[in-house]
Amino acid sequence: MKRLALFLWASLFAFQANPAGKFALTIDSIMRGPQLYGYEPTGVRWSGDGARIYFQWKQASDPRIKPADTYVVARDGSGLRKLTDDEVKLAPPAAGNSTRDKQRTVYARDSDIFLYDASNGTTRQITKTDDAETNPRFTHDEKRVAFTRGNNLYVIALDSGATEQMTDIRPAGTPRPPDE
Repeated sequence: MKRLALFLWASLFAFQANPAGKFALTIDSIMRGPQLYGYEPTGVRWSGDGARIYFQWKQASDPRIKPADTYVVARDGSGLRKLTDDEVKLAPPAAGNSTRDKQRTVYARDSDIFLYDASNGTTRQITKTDDAETNPRFTHDEKRVAFTRGNNLYVIALDSGATEQMTDIRPAGTPRPPDE
């Protein structure tokens, strides 16, 4: 993985190189940091079929406060392109919890839980609520996903969508509902 990141970084640096554009080697130019040489790719990951590499990257010309964009490149290094916002949502997640066989990854995005299936490259939304769901993890049997919502632990079955609240943690002084 480290060699892949180094290869990508070197390839991307080559795209930014301008051999005809000389500049004075001064303290000011040396201290420009990423604005001089660009930013290291992050979130490097393979597509499910192993044909493409996805990563986040910020070009040297991008403003410092701008978030990194998502790019894709073919396995052989050809076809580098920036993804559209819609394509980013369908790309393999940069982080998440994967099954032992690495075929499915569960992750949180926009306060909901999503499941990415590497075998067919699809993403399925697991939850869609007004509450923020975070920290999704596969259960040991990999048939359910545990996650937190409102400081409580929930488990959702992937086949049926049945959701079970596992804890009932409330702030001190909060009364219990009358039916309990």
